This record gives sequence, C-alpha cells and structure tokens, in this order.
Amino acid sequence: MSGESGGGNLALAVGLQLKNEGRLDLVKGIYALCPFIAGEYPRPELPSTSENNGIFINLVGNGPAMAYGIEHLTNRNPVAWPYWASLEELTGFPQTVISVNECDPLRDEGIAFYRKLVQAGVNARCRNVLGTMHATELIPMICPEITADAAAHIAAFASN
Repeated sequence: MSGESGGGNLALAVGLQLKNEGRLDLVKGIYALCPFIAGEYPRPELPSTSENNGIFINLVGNGPAMAYGIEHLTNRNPVAWPYWASLEELTGFPQTVISVNECDPLRDEGIAFYRKLVQAGVNARCRNVLGTMHATELIPMICPEITADAAAHIAAFASN
C-alpha cells in the first residue's frame, strides 16, 4: 500500500485501522511519501514546519484538520492523524518505508514517525531526498531522474 502527502496519511491510517481490526495480513507493507500526518502547524518539535513552510506548500489554517474532522485532531486519533500513534499502536505494524523531502515543511513529521516505528520494533526505513520540495517525485517534468528513482525504489519494496 502506498500514498503521497494526504495519501501517505491514508496509507498509514489504513494500516493502523487494519491493525485495530486484526486484519494486517491484508497488507504486505506500506510506503508513505512525504506523509501529512501531524495536523497542527507549526510544531516546535518539528522544525521543518517553520523552516520550510512556504516552499511549494504552506501549512496555514485549519482546512485540512476540518476536512479530516477537527475532533479527530483534537482527540489525537491516529487513524486520522498517524503522527499521534503510540508505540503500542505501532507494534506489529507491517514493514514500512517513509520517504521525505529535504525542503518540505512535512519532512520532520515523517522522520519522527519513522523513529517511532523503529522504537516499536517495526522493520522500517526512511529516505530523505536531498534538495527536493514536497512531492517532487510526482512531478516528473521538474526532476525526471528523481521520479524514476522513486518509482524504482517503490517497485523494489513491492517485490520483497
């Protein structure tokens, strides 16, 4: 299962929901590109939310939190906002790759989630694509070599 930005959120959230339902056997692995998973910005523990804000995307307002259900953010529901998952909720999670972009305001929430996965004993990896903005992999006209590299990495992950 894979997704980018809000889709990265969805891929991780579906994994958490399947774990809650005891149905993780349906998922071989999760690959989240630049996942949008914290919901509140800026966050002092996530410096990229300030340092990189405005580079391609802006983390302002509460539109996404309203769209996902503001009560889910207020209640720190990890099935809506996976950043808030506990170690217990992540234990037993399927193998996961978190891919982040160096110049993305979402970079640090992806890295923090990766570190939490490792703490929970999950087979996890993290890629930081240097010199790139949010979702560069999905814009082949800007950097076709980065798009090709990401596609090859996802294909290799899927074939394991």
